Amino acid sequence: MSAHIYRGLEGVAFAKTALSEVDGAAGRVTIRGYDLRDLAGKVTFDDIVGLLFQGDLPTPSGRDALAASIREAVTLPFAASAALSRAVAADPMDALRAAAAALPSPSETNAATAISLIGGVAGMITDHHRLRLSEITPPEAPEERSTAAFLLHGVLGRTPTIAQTRALDAYLVTMSEHGMNASTFVARCVISTDSDMVSALTAAIASLKGPRHGGVPGPLLHDLLAIGETSRIEPWVRAQVAQKKRILGFGHRVYKVRDPRAEVLAEAAGELAQTDKEKALLQFVQDFDAITSAVLAEIKPTHKLFVNVELYAALILHLLGIPADLFTPLFAAGRTAGWCAHMIEQHGDNRLIHPEVSYVGARGREI
Repeated sequence: MSAHIYRGLEGVAFAKTALSEVDGAAGRVTIRGYDLRDLAGKVTFDDIVGLLFQGDLPTPSGRDALAASIREAVTLPFAASAALSRAVAADPMDALRAAAAALPSPSETNAATAISLIGGVAGMITDHHRLRLSEITPPEAPEERSTAAFLLHGVLGRTPTIAQTRALDAYLVTMSEHGMNASTFVARCVISTDSDMVSALTAAIASLKGPRHGGVPGPLLHDLLAIGETSRIEPWVRAQVAQKKRILGFGHRVYKVRDPRAEVLAEAAGELAQTDKEKALLQFVQDFDAITSAVLAEIKPTHKLFVNVELYAALILHLLGIPADLFTPLFAAGRTAGWCAHMIEQHGDNRLIHPEVSYVGARGREI
């Protein structure tokens, strides 16, 4: 008898977690019991690292100590640096995967290893970007102690403003952890085999690259800039639907309402946009959100295709001056914290992840 098939493992719970809860019906995300909307804009990414690995938000001195530990890890070992040099012309996600794979395999699955990987990913992103620009990163200002400030300095090549750092912190916090998803599942699968955290990180990065997971914001920005004007949004959306093409930035496996992360990043983008050009782009994206939502509700009322996090992720990273091909690596920079927390959780209560498949091929064949 064939087993029931849960395609994409939809609706299947294979583990318990104390890290985050995603309520798709209510449109709510909580991390260690805190509503994401209460965290983003109020705490830093370094605070979230402490929350994920220690269970509570750190004190200011504890946060600074965590940030310092992450910063110590941004200096890469020779093998990882060499991998980046060989991949200088490669797509940044390919370079990130290659450099991650070149890291030495850690002997422990714990928070100390996680901190080193969070710093390592940040260092890989900034080092590869400066390599492909053939530029040396200028010296940092003494106040640039946070992970968000480090990333901005390395990508932009200058000291970020307080507003820029605050916006990237909001982005990294928002993207840091989100229950079970393809890349987190991959990381847990690797750890379940008693493999190491570097191997799990490398696999998770490979999974995140996919356009149905973390690879959306760059192409989405391209679509937005190509549309260009509010008057062209509705005809474009209707044409996409008629041609059965996916509209990036809308729809999510879990959410049956608007993605709460989109609301968080929309608010952060509103605070970041200051010039007339930035405010005009913000208004255009808000128009795209409203018009697309209305058209999809009219044409596909039963599909529940609401805006997801990718739309405002693309906006906020663009407003920060991040190149589009670094959007997914920056996603990885934030999500590495969540990946590592799940690795540790899996390791602490491990059972080999070994699902089944239902065979539908030929039987009884003879040579």
